[in-house]
Amino acid sequence: DTVPAYLDVETVTTPQGSCTTTGGSGAPTTVSCALGTVPVGTTVTVVIRARVQVELAGTTVINTATAGSDVTPTPVTDTAPLTIRPATDLSIVKTTSVEVAQQGDAVSWTVTASNDGGASATNLQIVDRLPVAVDAASVVATPSSGGSCTRTNSTVSCVWSGATAASATRSVTITASLASVVSAADRLAINNARVFAVTDDFDPSNNTAFATTRITPFADLEAAANGPGIVAPGETATLSFTALNNGPTDAVAATMIVTIPAGLSVEAVPSGCTASGATITCALGDLVNGASATIDIEVRSASTPVPTSRDTEVVVASNTADPIPENDVDLTPLATTAAPTIDSVTPGSGPESGGTEVTVDGTNLTTETTVEIGGVPCEPVIFVTTSQLICTTGPQDPGVFDVVVTTADGQTATLVGGFTYIETPDVKPSFTG
Repeated sequence: DTVPAYLDVETVTTPQGSCTTTGGSGAPTTVSCALGTVPVGTTVTVVIRARVQVELAGTTVINTATAGSDVTPTPVTDTAPLTIRPATDLSIVKTTSVEVAQQGDAVSWTVTASNDGGASATNLQIVDRLPVAVDAASVVATPSSGGSCTRTNSTVSCVWSGATAASATRSVTITASLASVVSAADRLAINNARVFAVTDDFDPSNNTAFATTRITPFADLEAAANGPGIVAPGETATLSFTALNNGPTDAVAATMIVTIPAGLSVEAVPSGCTASGATITCALGDLVNGASATIDIEVRSASTPVPTSRDTEVVVASNTADPIPENDVDLTPLATTAAPTIDSVTPGSGPESGGTEVTVDGTNLTTETTVEIGGVPCEPVIFVTTSQLICTTGPQDPGVFDVVVTTADGQTATLVGGFTYIETPDVKPSFTG
């Protein structure tokens, strides 16, 4: 049996005798079988299995077989035509714009299909199945010239009708946004694409490609620090620190680090926190999206007034990536103020009905200082400087009263007998006649 060139013989099977092959590799292959004795009326079938090479695509070849024996005067010959349909070798390559991305990021993929065979590929099609981490509604597919694309749910199909010539390529660029929240099971996003054609493909093993994007979750932690702003010398104040998870995912193993400035000492380390010098570290655990954790720390001020505020800093962090690190830090100022004093109150008297605008001169006065005369508020209080306030007296019984100023941290100063309320005389009508 003479097997035409480019039909590579893979196996020869015979029920009796043995067969040998010669030639091949681009030339005809001769299969010779010694079958021994074949009795009258019996048949011996030899099966030759061959693989068609691309060079024969679209052609018809003739296979010729000859049988003879020692007693056969003339060998017999028969032929069988074999028509090989056009075939090609399509391949596909896929790339991604980013290999690591965050939830909500924009990502693009480029899919390129090549016709590596010797024949044209009819109606080439690329099918891309997007991973569930992709927001399907955001998908935009842009094919190369001559192509058209449609999307069904998370599957993009692009077709180039007609022929794609040998050595030609077709491509599509797919852009999309990742979902704003991606579950842990879907954060390794594998995007698969496959190429097809109506024309036979003699090597389908290279018709599939994939690209992987690893999605890193993130959680926006926000720090907040609050306190009274001032504290009397040697007294205590409570500072409050909060870590808020703005999402969109859980903040894993969140921590809070508070740095206490000089001039303040910690009264007690809160539960769940440890202290090292002036640094307090608190383990907050996992904070789910929208959750917060607050730590209150009581501090005691130095016994000596500090002329400027001291800032206590808080820093929050977690094992989850934070997209806005700028809001991970906050400060709360705390000043140790000196006790106020009153030097004078001008004028020193006014009517019992009130309404007298008085000027209080002294030291260490603040914007939140209050004034009372005989227990009656003198208000509103207008802060002029740290040594002067202005307020308006309220109604009071006639008499001499102490003037008391109180700062926001509770420190007071008293000017004994500092203001006199004057009785308003009765004005009675007189008659003549």
